[in-house]
Amino acid sequence: MKVRWRPRSFFTWFLVVALAIAIIQLIGMAIGQYLGTWSEVLLPARPSRYSLTAYGIEFRYPSSWTAYETPQGNHGDKEVVAIVVAPALSETWVAIARHAGVAQDDLGSVIDWGMTRVQSRSGTQVGEIANTKTPDGHDIAILEYSWESQDLLWRKVTMKCRDTYEVRQTVGYALSMCTKDTLWDEVVSSFDDMTNSFDANGT
Repeated sequence: MKVRWRPRSFFTWFLVVALAIAIIQLIGMAIGQYLGTWSEVLLPARPSRYSLTAYGIEFRYPSSWTAYETPQGNHGDKEVVAIVVAPALSETWVAIARHAGVAQDDLGSVIDWGMTRVQSRSGTQVGEIANTKTPDGHDIAILEYSWESQDLLWRKVTMKCRDTYEVRQTVGYALSMCTKDTLWDEVVSSFDDMTNSFDANGT
């Protein structure tokens, strides 16, 4: 015969309810702390200024993000000279690639170079190139694309990316900005600020 447990007093019920409330509060506190960290990472307030002296590159980025120089490249990509990451968002980053030896102010060849880089990843869905200008009048080309990846828990995620291509004298640059598609609206203002503040002397 099966025996069913039944609370025998009001005090037992009180303990059960109190324990449930305590668990809910702990979960709420954990979520609140996570969202607080998330907001601090995403907010573009108090931007830092990044300078890569070796190549004359400068741009702004959120002060809660971290910039690294990569003189040996990044994960085998020798053209990447710097990366910026959001420490609490492992799927959000910006990579700055440099391509020397293009024709003077030839943005078309820089676009071709950038497209080759993007299409080297299998399964990438590529949009159309859009030509525009930065606030200070430099011609740039923008390409948006997406690809499938896995997060730290091996869950399938869609990565949304934007490349910005520009040329200064005989050097081409690509700012590759990527995040999960679900975070795009939260971080795109930071990406915009990096693009608009980017400067390089073509060395």
